[in-house]
Amino acid sequence: MTAQRRHIVLREFPPLLNRTVRPSADYLKATDGSLADEDYLLRTDSEGYLETGNSGRGSIPIFILGDSFTEAVFEHEGKRFSDILERNLIDRGLDYRVLNASYSRATLLHLFDVLINKILSSTIVPGTTVIVFKSQVDVQVTNAPGSYWNEFGLYSPISPSAKLNEDINNDLEHDLVSGARLLNLYVDACARFEIRMILGTAPARVGNLLTDPMLFNYFDSEEKRSQRAAERDASNALVRRVAAVRDIPLVDADREFLGKPELLYDYTHMNSAGQAFLAELLTDQLSDHL
Repeated sequence: MTAQRRHIVLREFPPLLNRTVRPSADYLKATDGSLADEDYLLRTDSEGYLETGNSGRGSIPIFILGDSFTEAVFEHEGKRFSDILERNLIDRGLDYRVLNASYSRATLLHLFDVLINKILSSTIVPGTTVIVFKSQVDVQVTNAPGSYWNEFGLYSPISPSAKLNEDINNDLEHDLVSGARLLNLYVDACARFEIRMILGTAPARVGNLLTDPMLFNYFDSEEKRSQRAAERDASNALVRRVAAVRDIPLVDADREFLGKPELLYDYTHMNSAGQAFLAELLTDQLSDHL
């Protein structure tokens, strides 16, 4: 009997991808209507980074790591925050190229594999920067058996996972300790390779189920909404603590988006207005550090 081979998952888009994606009818029902029902071009370069659609691009790389919040596949090329950021920096005379390596459902552990096995294989030049946005999906894995090292399908760092066809069981206490250790590993790895690192929090829609139909459709009770909000608050607080202790610049998108539900088309994903808002926020903050 041949033993089944397993491998570590590298959550990335394939190189030279060129296709269109479109939100399904069910997906659109869970939005507030600010996501257009149309095709979105999804292209990647020869290394699997999202294309920006920009004609003028710099030479010093800024790598962006995150999950579907920063991946933004349901936004047109050229209008994603990373595309706008690149143009803004070039317009300010800064020689930077933005390489978005975000991927839906990628946890901090998945993204650390991308840092170690993909980004660090690139040519590192003075000014190379990595921006890590804390994965929102972390709140769905850190209270599952095994935490980041769980065996539940797409959430697992190993493929094929032992529980590939099982729903994730997340009823344990959240493993914030491993989250802090992983964030510190990012800081240590970037320091070793002389890469500038910036940490980021990720926002979510805040409101009342009775007054926000989107939230009412997303959560079936105020108790569940409050519980998820508390989990997210703890996850983002962890990022702030690590940034403060390690003296790492912080892009606190969670606080900057607070009170601005018009920037998100559902609970956690940016619409076009949100993309432009985050791009300007990053442009202003990065200009102080680059």
